[in-house]
Amino acid sequence: MKRTTSINLILQLPENYVSKQMALYTALREAIITEAIAPNQRLPSTREFARAHDISRGTAVIVYELLQAEGYLVTRRGAGTFVAPCLPDDRLIMPKTGFQLDLQPERAEERVRAPAEALSRLGRQFASTTLPIEDTTRRPIPFVPYLPALDEFPISLWARLTARHARLVKPDLLGHGYAAGWPRLRTAIAAYLRSTRGIDCRHEQIILTSSTQQSLLLCARLLTEPGDQALMEDPGYLGALAALQVAGLEVVPVPVDSQGMQIGMDQQFGGRPRLAYVTPAHQCPTGAVMSVERRQALLDWAVRHNAWVFEHDDDSEFRYYGHPMPALYGMGRSGCVLYAGSFDKTLFPALRISYLVVPPPLVDAFAGMQALDGRCPTILAQLVLCDFIESGHFVRHVRRMGECYRERRTALIDALNAHLGSSIEITPQPSGLELAVWWKGRDAETIAAAAKAQNLYVEPISSFQIRNPVPSGAVLGFAAYNASVLRNAVGRLASAASTLTANIGSRMLGHQPAPLLYRGMTLVHAAVSSPRTSTSVSPAAGLRSLSR
Repeated sequence: MKRTTSINLILQLPENYVSKQMALYTALREAIITEAIAPNQRLPSTREFARAHDISRGTAVIVYELLQAEGYLVTRRGAGTFVAPCLPDDRLIMPKTGFQLDLQPERAEERVRAPAEALSRLGRQFASTTLPIEDTTRRPIPFVPYLPALDEFPISLWARLTARHARLVKPDLLGHGYAAGWPRLRTAIAAYLRSTRGIDCRHEQIILTSSTQQSLLLCARLLTEPGDQALMEDPGYLGALAALQVAGLEVVPVPVDSQGMQIGMDQQFGGRPRLAYVTPAHQCPTGAVMSVERRQALLDWAVRHNAWVFEHDDDSEFRYYGHPMPALYGMGRSGCVLYAGSFDKTLFPALRISYLVVPPPLVDAFAGMQALDGRCPTILAQLVLCDFIESGHFVRHVRRMGECYRERRTALIDALNAHLGSSIEITPQPSGLELAVWWKGRDAETIAAAAKAQNLYVEPISSFQIRNPVPSGAVLGFAAYNASVLRNAVGRLASAASTLTANIGSRMLGHQPAPLLYRGMTLVHAAVSSPRTSTSVSPAAGLRSLSR
């Protein structure tokens, strides 16, 4: 058999490269893309390549394998390694008309950025917004909030369950499936909610989604019209703010105190409020638990104004003291409440399985929207999660992580009291994966900037602010870090804070801030406007960057 002759590669390596392996990979890839090496051309063997470039054969193998995995090279048994006949970047290679491929990242970014006139109003809104599109959870620095201890997750057990279901999956599960989610998983979730949150629902009422934002968007699209008002806690979860604005709703910020959203049954907002977004179990970001009186007032308000309540149950599984309060959905007015939960913090964010409990009359509409809007998460993930719950692994994992987080929370509080006791107040939060701390006489944003220089992430409360004044505070995540890391990080935070000049200030967008005092671990509004006075944030105000 005639053997194809390989070529002698002469690669131009970049001048300042970090490693020769990546330099050779980049140079060879560029030669293939620019057709300096033609398609179907046979390359030297890995031994010849290694000898020619003074590297080990193992390094040469890695370079070839990387390019093969990306589709630039193919291996033919008994013949060798060849340039692929059809490249993954063929769409970037223009006809031979003098076009030169520019591999500089900044120039490539300019080419693919859509011109403003090509975008819709919503597109322009997204283009001007900094959205979290990169994964910041791989090696988080202290004190990134809202992040579970991913290194404590039973990965081996999850891998075994995944492998088993991948082997045993049946053909009848390979179709389009159920738009609202696999019924058996929805049944398992319904049973869990009955026993832990006092929610009496059938599995048909549960709609699986990929995130809480998607759940909120479903509610906004199906239950409101563009231009309607949506009430939201202020400060609050900016992911919810973005979702409400995307739906075209006018957001009405409602102040928060130690008892949650400040709302009364007869409260008026001068518009057409149709939806209220709340986190009653663990307010984001202050950690306040909504009192029974406020919960009842919110439900009475919703019934009186023919509005809906979106209950985002945040961090309620991990409780450190006191008795858990029942969900709004279980307080006898479930006809106006939609309950949203997620496995992002109890398991891991990449699972991308959340759920929404809707009143029975709305089931068909929500399932129909899911059928149009991408359906539910992948069936394999649903099968594994269902097995994880039904086998008791989920409850055991939550219980074990609750004890782990309790220890880490205690370590953080002890370290804060030891290093910063006279400079801060700590909100007593019965649940959650983070603490809200309030600075005495210092500006939280200035401290956050100083902490960044110490390789620390300190999230100011002001970054969750929509319109109403907020005190000088910060959110410190503790769940993803062991006690030793937390103690060291608090020491560095104290060092950064000690170098700053005392300077406190409240911030308010478009208004003079009403004075806020922090007394006895209770937020007290010393002077606020009439509760009937409304301030709102329209969709045209633009999306703010998401913080979670």
